[in-house]
Amino acid sequence: MDAEREVSEPILKYCTKLSDEDLLEILKSHPAEWARMAVISREGISQDMADRLIDDISVKDGEKFLRNSDCRFSNDAMTQIIEKSREYLSWQEPVAMRTEMNYTLARQLAGFAEQATLDILTSRTDFDPETTAEIAQMVARRSIFSTSPQPHETLEQKINRYAAAGQLNATTLADALAWQEDGFVKLALARIAGVHQLIIDKIFGSQSPKSIVAICWYAGLPMRLAVEMQKSLGQVQPQSLIYAREGVDYPLDERDMIWQLEFFGIEIETVEESDFREPKNNLT
Repeated sequence: MDAEREVSEPILKYCTKLSDEDLLEILKSHPAEWARMAVISREGISQDMADRLIDDISVKDGEKFLRNSDCRFSNDAMTQIIEKSREYLSWQEPVAMRTEMNYTLARQLAGFAEQATLDILTSRTDFDPETTAEIAQMVARRSIFSTSPQPHETLEQKINRYAAAGQLNATTLADALAWQEDGFVKLALARIAGVHQLIIDKIFGSQSPKSIVAICWYAGLPMRLAVEMQKSLGQVQPQSLIYAREGVDYPLDERDMIWQLEFFGIEIETVEESDFREPKNNLT
């Protein structure tokens, strides 16, 4: 904790006897910026330590920390880092080079990153061939999504364009959801399900996981997308999330889902108990 740089900096940077808690406690009260830099330059920083350090760090220090290849961040921390890079532009390129980067994280980053960052994502050689191909396809989709064939295209016109091209589907909605294009997702879901957008707004505004799962089922979307809908648009608390059964199947009883839909005014045709209707997928 010595204020003299030549005394404490080498210890903060190299001493292996200092625990994570020791280092964090020192940084709480140490006045010098170089003290934090010494800590984030350490080799072999634990994942827990890395996550806690990045939680409260300056733009400049964060950029340098992201270039430290001797530490690893958890998936949750990477998600938060990418979200911060919307504002901290200098973080985008170093985070795109992180070994923790995967397709899901790359899609989130590609939602707003500048072209130089997209080029890094598509030119990386350490991904497996399947991930490389997926990222390249996703970057291409982002380029198309962010451009319009006509000036001043409205959201409804964009939805119509995607529907006419047969691309108003789960992949497009998952991309738009990751890119925080909430208006597009809600209007697209209304279009696919064949219900008024106000109903979609009410369902997500209720923050009811069962109702969100039900409308995704009704629209014929995969359950994995329903999970993401709960998290982002629905802002459902982690402990209340409804997950897929066996990783893919809708876990709720169809009667329960139909009740959820009817509660919001969606009229469901009467069916025999042994012959429940198939979910719709209205793209015309």
